[in-house]
Amino acid sequence: MLVWSGIILVLEARMAALFETKYAGSRVSVFPTHVEWKMLGQSKVIPLNSISSVEHGIDFALTITTTGGDTIKIPTKKKKELQAAILQAMAGL
Repeated sequence: MLVWSGIILVLEARMAALFETKYAGSRVSVFPTHVEWKMLGQSKVIPLNSISSVEHGIDFALTITTTGGDTIKIPTKKKKELQAAILQAMAGL
């Protein structure tokens, strides 16, 4: 299992982000296969095929809802740009 994890990390390191933004100690990157969100030393990877909706409200956050019913609020000042990048990446699947 360690070898498999190593292979995934190497592939992700070589894959270029389609879009990246930082805000309030949070960093989000959109890749062709997933969205990666890092904040306060924690990391969350959201596969694009598990995203059911991407919405932005009045606050400084973008809300991602997964097919499993999870809701993830990502703080950002570039809500529209981040939403467009995620939807564009999802269209490319």
